[in-house]
Amino acid sequence: MYFIIKKLKYGKRLFMAVSLTPTMLPIMASLNYDGLNFVVISFFLMAFINLSVESKFSMRNLLKLLIGILFILFFAKTNMLLMLTLVPILFLNSWKKIPLYQKIKSKLKNIKMFYILISFLLVIVLSAFFIIKIDVNTIIRIFNTLTYPENTFMTSMILGGNFVFVPSLFLSYYWFFVIVVSILSDKSKFVLKNSIFSWTPFFLYVLHIFIALICYRSYLWHAKTNFLSKVIEGQQGRYFTPYILPFSILGASLNRRIKISDLMLNLFIFGGSVMSVIFTIYAIYIF
Repeated sequence: MYFIIKKLKYGKRLFMAVSLTPTMLPIMASLNYDGLNFVVISFFLMAFINLSVESKFSMRNLLKLLIGILFILFFAKTNMLLMLTLVPILFLNSWKKIPLYQKIKSKLKNIKMFYILISFLLVIVLSAFFIIKIDVNTIIRIFNTLTYPENTFMTSMILGGNFVFVPSLFLSYYWFFVIVVSILSDKSKFVLKNSIFSWTPFFLYVLHIFIALICYRSYLWHAKTNFLSKVIEGQQGRYFTPYILPFSILGASLNRRIKISDLMLNLFIFGGSVMSVIFTIYAIYIF
């Protein structure tokens, strides 16, 4: 993670903060496949982010992105495949950097129609990926998953870890504050002008939660067992935490940023990490 963060063109503080949240910290400190998953996603996003600010696509950076894609396909958790939808969006946003673009442009009277066509094809591919072979009952579940009382999704637990209620709630709010500040105060010199590209991480995050709830609901229906708890919370946040990392793209698109010194932000991150370790030990050995 150190080398990945060092190579990042922007989003360094966000990657550092997310790596030290009470959800990720114990995972990164253990021989856990979720730790490998987080590193794989971070490498992919590092290659993706660095390529997004290049004046032109170099073979070296394209190779890194290709390696990142292969890492996700072979070593990441299944729900991380949705992260790959960023790749065609990057190419749509940076199409002018590709030499082939000029040849295609000369043959098209209206370039906007070309973007509309590509976007339409992308929607069809994604729809086919998620909808093909889904029966009527599954389609119905899409509309009632978020309102089903036994399928509650506690957003505050994504960054709270599996602690006792009070410190968990406090740490959740604390880490949300640190992460939001990390996004809004990114001192990157790169400003991404395309608003659709910049807001992609937000839509991706919401879509991932929505799909995860559908799968979770489907799992409960087919398990035919009475679970002690049917709530997504605590350390299950490891399924969602990596999707916070792409928000660095949103931070890099801001013309105005929060003014905060690197020292102050580092202290916030370090202080949160110390509290997370203390509360983790407290929860394990006391309760």
